[in-house]
Amino acid sequence: MCKQKNYILGICLTFSQLCFMSASGIKVIIGDPDITNFPEICMSISVRDTANKEDFNFDSSTVSLYEDGIQNHSIALQTIGDRNEGVAILIAVDASLSMAGEPMDSIKASIRQFIEQISDNDQVSIISFHDDVQVISDFSSEKGTLYENTGTIEAIGQNTQLNRGMFKGLNMLHDTEGLPSNKVLIVLSDGKDEGPGTAYTDNDAIEKANEYNIPIYSIGYHTKSEKRYLWVLERISEKTGGRYNDAPTSKELNKIYSHVFSQIQQQTKLCYVSAISDPDSSEHTISITVVNANGSSDTADLTIIIPPQAHVESQNNWIYTISILALFVLIAYWINNSNKKKAQQERDELLDKQEQLKKELDQEKKAKSNLSDASGDDRTEVVDIGEDPRQTIISGSTSGKEYQIQFHFESGPLTGQTKQINAGMTIGRNDKNDLIIEDNTVSGNHCKIEYQANQYMIVDLNSTNGTKVNGEKVSSCEVKQGDKIQLGKVQILVK
Repeated sequence: MCKQKNYILGICLTFSQLCFMSASGIKVIIGDPDITNFPEICMSISVRDTANKEDFNFDSSTVSLYEDGIQNHSIALQTIGDRNEGVAILIAVDASLSMAGEPMDSIKASIRQFIEQISDNDQVSIISFHDDVQVISDFSSEKGTLYENTGTIEAIGQNTQLNRGMFKGLNMLHDTEGLPSNKVLIVLSDGKDEGPGTAYTDNDAIEKANEYNIPIYSIGYHTKSEKRYLWVLERISEKTGGRYNDAPTSKELNKIYSHVFSQIQQQTKLCYVSAISDPDSSEHTISITVVNANGSSDTADLTIIIPPQAHVESQNNWIYTISILALFVLIAYWINNSNKKKAQQERDELLDKQEQLKKELDQEKKAKSNLSDASGDDRTEVVDIGEDPRQTIISGSTSGKEYQIQFHFESGPLTGQTKQINAGMTIGRNDKNDLIIEDNTVSGNHCKIEYQANQYMIVDLNSTNGTKVNGEKVSSCEVKQGDKIQLGKVQILVK
């Protein structure tokens, strides 16, 4: 009889030990590996104590890593706080009417307390979800702006579009440029989604979070809704590598938001120097095992493929940098040299035209002088043109006088206006020009008008978008009545 009792007692003790070991288990969660700096490989790692569903504290002495079955001893663990890295944090708040009054006041006060803890490297955005999803504050590190915007959160909606709010928050974190690489979504709700139909589900949010590698930290606030909805939030956090935090009343919110901030700062990154010396685009198995003090352990496995270019990029990155710099120098030299040649060519052409014009005018003066001598009636007075033939006026004859042209604007800020055009006039967006066109496609000093050989010339001043006459891009060209001129996007008719 005694033996039978001892046997039964032994079974009970064994069962109790098994239950204890099961309750004291751990779960290892790892993120996608980053091979940008190969042979160094980094990934996020967290360990969950399955007994109390809290973080399990671990260090390099409790972690082992194997590459293709061979142990690698180069692992190093650092938290976000240790690395002093910035974090992009999107705070999503349930703003349905179930949060009206004191709960919403406590939420806003808690968010302000959370903002007080962020550093200059962090970027925070706030959204609310109810009948719709509303952006309360864009990403910013300015605490004053975030404080002020937090005060505008209102509990106004009849329904709670929880899943759509998380989905939009994840997209904002992923699509916004210039954010830190560490990204986190914090969502406060009672877990009950009341969105129309099944447009968005909790599984959609989980898949999107895992696609973007963004953990979701949830705060389950107790309302009149059934507690089973809180389990939805718990599941979302567990499936995305985040944490679930329970808030039975609004009094705990301030403490919980601060705790979430600490959880984020304790996010750990595992880095090691790979022993794979020859990247070959083949699959390699990485196994990471964590052991707790009770002897319980858990192993997370992942498969990575290291393309050959990863090795080349890590070894020859400096060569690429120097090559790119050298290319920029060559391009700059070529452009500068080309501009100089173009400018010299244009100057030579203008000098040739000026010389030809002087010869023609000299011949004309000589002919008029001979005519005057022959007739004995000297009614024509010739004015010396000096160096600039554009200023030539021959009294008693209209052949050397400037005829007048006008620019009629068919598009742009001067649409419908007609402007008188004179020789020497400069045109551009700059207010120092004779004719100002305030259009972004027109350069500050776009072109000028010259009068040469009894004709008006339009000369481009190396404008960004160029000068076109009758659809052809020109550097210098005669313009006459009926011509179509285009400066950037501004269309002009010559009259």
